[in-house]
Amino acid sequence: MARPKTPRLKADVTGYSTKHPERFRPKPNATVVDRPVGEPYDWLKPEAHEAWQELADNLPWLNYSHRAIVGLTAYLAGRLRLGTLPDSGANLLRQCLGSLGATPADFAKVGWAPPVDDDDDPGGEFFR
Repeated sequence: MARPKTPRLKADVTGYSTKHPERFRPKPNATVVDRPVGEPYDWLKPEAHEAWQELADNLPWLNYSHRAIVGLTAYLAGRLRLGTLPDSGANLLRQCLGSLGATPADFAKVGWAPPVDDDDDPGGEFFR
């Protein structure tokens, strides 16, 4: 039975990522999309537009390639706000949020960290 992969944050704290850097290299075929998620689709209703904007503001790692799943999530969240989302729809919304890394359990899979500004922390150069 294979051992589970050590999470990146734990590996950084314990020094495991320094000891085995080859295990924590970025994937060579990882594509970086620099375009932001953008404006909501025109077919979304006003309550879904609000949900889209909330998702875009609260999940800064989203980019243009996430538009389809963000649209579906915003649609479901908009129906939840209106009170017209059935229980099965709420489960689908939970799954969509998990796909976006918007739940505590799924955030670790995103691999995102806020940009670091070394000017604010005088000791930052010694602890990175």
